[in-house]
Amino acid sequence: MRQKYETDLTDEQWDVIAPLFSHMRNCKWDKRELTNAGLYLVKIGVAKGLTQCEAVSDAVKFCISNEIMKGYLKYHSEEVFNMLALQWDKASFDDEFDDGFASGLLAGKK
Repeated sequence: MRQKYETDLTDEQWDVIAPLFSHMRNCKWDKRELTNAGLYLVKIGVAKGLTQCEAVSDAVKFCISNEIMKGYLKYHSEEVFNMLALQWDKASFDDEFDDGFASGLLAGKK
Protein backbone atom coordinates (compact mmCIF):
# COMPACT_ATOMS: atom_id res chain seq x y z
CA MET A 1 0.00 0.00 0.00
CA ARG A 2 1.28 3.46 -0.85
CA GLN A 3 1.90 6.41 1.43
CA LYS A 4 -1.14 8.60 2.08
CA TYR A 5 -0.89 12.27 1.07
CA GLU A 6 -2.78 15.26 2.42
CA THR A 7 -4.19 15.84 -1.07
CA ASP A 8 -5.83 12.38 -1.16
CA LEU A 9 -9.60 12.37 -1.33
CA THR A 10 -11.54 11.31 1.72
CA ASP A 11 -14.12 8.55 1.30
CA GLU A 12 -16.87 11.17 1.49
CA GLN A 13 -15.25 13.30 -1.25
CA TRP A 14 -14.78 10.26 -3.47
CA ASP A 15 -18.42 9.26 -3.00
CA VAL A 16 -19.43 12.66 -4.40
CA ILE A 17 -17.24 12.58 -7.52
CA ALA A 18 -17.10 8.83 -8.27
CA PRO A 19 -20.29 8.97 -10.38
CA LEU A 20 -18.49 11.33 -12.80
CA PHE A 21 -16.30 8.38 -13.80
CA SER A 22 -19.14 5.87 -14.23
CA HIS A 23 -19.27 6.27 -18.03
CA MET A 24 -15.53 5.60 -18.38
CA ARG A 25 -14.36 2.22 -19.51
CA ASN A 26 -12.32 0.22 -17.07
CA CYS A 27 -8.64 0.97 -17.23
CA LYS A 28 -5.54 -0.49 -15.66
CA TRP A 29 -5.40 2.30 -13.07
CA ASP A 30 -7.81 2.87 -10.24
CA LYS A 31 -9.82 6.04 -10.94
CA ARG A 32 -9.59 7.23 -7.36
CA GLU A 33 -5.81 6.85 -7.39
CA LEU A 34 -5.64 8.75 -10.70
CA THR A 35 -7.69 11.55 -9.17
CA ASN A 36 -5.44 11.60 -6.10
CA ALA A 37 -2.39 11.79 -8.36
CA GLY A 38 -3.92 14.70 -10.26
CA LEU A 39 -4.60 16.56 -7.03
CA TYR A 40 -1.00 15.96 -5.97
CA LEU A 41 0.28 17.33 -9.29
CA VAL A 42 -1.84 20.44 -8.79
CA LYS A 43 -0.41 20.91 -5.29
CA ILE A 44 3.15 20.66 -6.66
CA GLY A 45 2.37 23.20 -9.39
CA VAL A 46 0.94 25.68 -6.89
CA ALA A 47 3.97 25.18 -4.64
CA LYS A 48 6.17 26.11 -7.64
CA GLY A 49 4.32 29.41 -7.99
CA LEU A 50 1.67 28.57 -10.57
CA THR A 51 -1.87 29.77 -10.10
CA GLN A 52 -4.36 27.02 -9.32
CA CYS A 53 -5.73 27.21 -12.87
CA GLU A 54 -2.23 26.95 -14.38
CA ALA A 55 -1.40 24.02 -12.11
CA VAL A 56 -4.55 22.14 -13.16
CA SER A 57 -3.81 22.85 -16.82
CA ASP A 58 -0.26 21.53 -16.40
CA ALA A 59 -1.53 18.41 -14.60
CA VAL A 60 -4.00 17.67 -17.42
CA LYS A 61 -1.29 18.20 -20.06
CA PHE A 62 1.09 15.93 -18.12
CA CYS A 63 -1.49 13.15 -17.98
CA ILE A 64 -2.33 13.42 -21.68
CA SER A 65 1.33 13.47 -22.74
CA ASN A 66 2.03 10.40 -20.58
CA GLU A 67 -0.98 8.48 -21.92
CA ILE A 68 -2.76 8.62 -18.54
CA MET A 69 -6.51 8.77 -19.16
CA LYS A 70 -5.64 10.37 -22.51
CA GLY A 71 -8.87 9.38 -24.23
CA TYR A 72 -11.03 10.61 -21.38
CA LEU A 73 -9.14 13.86 -20.90
CA LYS A 74 -9.19 14.57 -24.62
CA TYR A 75 -12.97 14.90 -24.47
CA HIS A 76 -13.56 15.84 -20.83
CA SER A 77 -10.62 18.02 -19.81
CA GLU A 78 -12.90 21.01 -19.30
CA GLU A 79 -14.99 19.05 -16.78
CA VAL A 80 -11.85 17.97 -14.94
CA PHE A 81 -10.49 21.51 -15.01
CA ASN A 82 -13.73 22.90 -13.61
CA MET A 83 -13.87 20.22 -10.93
CA LEU A 84 -10.31 20.80 -9.71
CA ALA A 85 -9.63 24.47 -10.29
CA LEU A 86 -12.64 26.65 -9.99
CA GLN A 87 -14.71 27.80 -7.07
CA TRP A 88 -18.45 27.86 -7.69
CA ASP A 89 -19.66 31.44 -7.75
CA LYS A 90 -23.37 31.40 -8.53
CA ALA A 91 -23.69 35.18 -8.96
CA SER A 92 -20.88 35.32 -11.54
CA PHE A 93 -22.26 32.27 -13.31
CA ASP A 94 -25.75 33.79 -13.48
CA ASP A 95 -24.35 37.08 -14.84
CA GLU A 96 -22.28 35.29 -17.51
CA PHE A 97 -25.21 33.03 -18.42
CA ASP A 98 -27.58 35.98 -18.79
CA ASP A 99 -25.08 37.90 -20.94
CA GLY A 100 -24.42 34.85 -23.11
CA PHE A 101 -28.11 34.05 -23.47
CA ALA A 102 -28.89 37.64 -24.52
CA SER A 103 -26.04 37.59 -27.06
CA GLY A 104 -27.26 34.27 -28.42
CA LEU A 105 -30.79 35.62 -28.86
CA LEU A 106 -29.49 38.64 -30.75
CA ALA A 107 -27.30 36.49 -32.99
CA GLY A 108 -30.21 34.15 -33.68
CA LYS A 109 -32.43 37.01 -34.83
CA LYS A 110 -29.94 38.11 -37.50
